[in-house]
Parts: sequence; C-alpha cells; structure tokens
Amino acid sequence: MSITRASEDAGDKTEYCTVQDVRIHLAGVGEDDAGDPFAAFWGADIFDQKVAALLPIAKREVDKMAQRDFCYHKEVDIYMDGTGGQYLPFHRFGFVPLLEVKSLTVEGDEQNLDDFVVYQDGRFGSKTWLDTDDELASNTWMWFPLGRQNIELTITWGYEDVPADIMLASVFMVGHFLAVTMDAIQDRQKPGMLSGMTSVRYGDMTLGVGGIGVYERLAKRLKDAARARCGEYFTPIVTAPRPRKSQLTIVPFGWAI
Repeated sequence: MSITRASEDAGDKTEYCTVQDVRIHLAGVGEDDAGDPFAAFWGADIFDQKVAALLPIAKREVDKMAQRDFCYHKEVDIYMDGTGGQYLPFHRFGFVPLLEVKSLTVEGDEQNLDDFVVYQDGRFGSKTWLDTDDELASNTWMWFPLGRQNIELTITWGYEDVPADIMLASVFMVGHFLAVTMDAIQDRQKPGMLSGMTSVRYGDMTLGVGGIGVYERLAKRLKDAARARCGEYFTPIVTAPRPRKSQLTIVPFGWAI
C-alpha cells in the first residue's frame, strides 16, 4: 500500500531540544583536562551557533532511529491505496499515535465513523469482522477495497509536547556531532601520526597507538544512547483474535488434529 497524495504538512517542530538543553545535559563533557580542546570549544562564543545549526540535523537523525517523527499533525488530508483488508495500517507510515480520524471516504462514499475503531498501535479498522468464508466478504465497501488512492481520510496524529526521552536523544545526537567535529579538528592540527592511526607494526610486533579518534568512543557512546531512547518507540502490532470455524484436518499416517 502506498500514500501518494497528502496535504502539505511537515509538523509543528523543526527541533526537539534547545541550546540550553544541550548545555544542561552535556555539562562536564570534555572538561576533565584543562587543555582539552572540546572543553575550550564548549566555552567559545561560537558554541551556541554551532549547536543551533545542529538541532534540526539531530531531529532528523532521531526521526530515522524511531521510524516516526514527534511533531503534532492536525487534521491532515491523506489519500491511500485500499488494502483489500479490514484495517488501514497507519503505523507503517509513522502516523502514530493516531489521535483522531475526522472523516473517511471509501471510493467516494462517506462513511459513518461509529462503524470503525482505532487501535493504539495506529491501525484503523471496521468494528464488524468479516470471515473470508462469509458471503458478506464480497461487499468490499465494508472493508477497504483494493484500489489506487480510493481511500480519503482526515486524521490527526503525533505529539503536542516532545517526550522527555526524545528530547534527551536529540541532545545526545548533538553531542555526537560535536564530538565528530572535534576529531576532525584534532586531525587538522596534528599532521603526521594522526589520531586516525590505530597501530604501528615493527616486524612481528604490533604497537597500538590509540583509538580511531580522540572523541571516537564518546561519539559512539552518545549515538548509542540516543538510539536506545528511540528504540522504545518502535510500534508493536497488536491484533485481536480472529474467529475461525472448527475443522478437522487429516494429516499423513492417519493422525487427526
């Protein structure tokens, strides 16, 4: 199923944290050594400008990790391909949490929303279950019939306020990008044996000379922490039990189940 038309709506947020959030939650990072360039950069006038530029980039990274955004989308008109089934999987497109379905039109016919139910995982379906053996199954208007852009809805989904753990994930991603930047500065300032060199080999002996970068471990740790926060927002699929008719199945060797 695909969505090929939607009213223009990018959400109400371009960032999930502020410069002040970054200063509060990353306070102390890189300040153990007086000569540490990361600490010096932390106190530089350009620091706030750098962080402000990274905020929307961090938001996009968080959205990719969580496979959704955390904006508030109010009364957005969308056109969807019919699934041929009994529900529409909004969760597959990141339309979660689904807060309201204001209108529904199926192949030009406006539907009574009292006949449908919203699942917490983002699915929207008919309250009436049709068994595949039921003659009513041919009445595809009660389903969402296969078709191109034949389902029209107006829906509201998302978050009016950014969840606290998503704000923190965005802070961690800003810290990750700052650490990567400082490694690039370190490499520029130290020609010859750069921080990117990890070992030197003399005959049968290998001498380790450091990590991939001075801040490589910090950058990875911050990104892993952000990914852990975002991972909690993957949408589980909750399915109601389907009624089935009792049947006898004959399997080899005469066993019956």
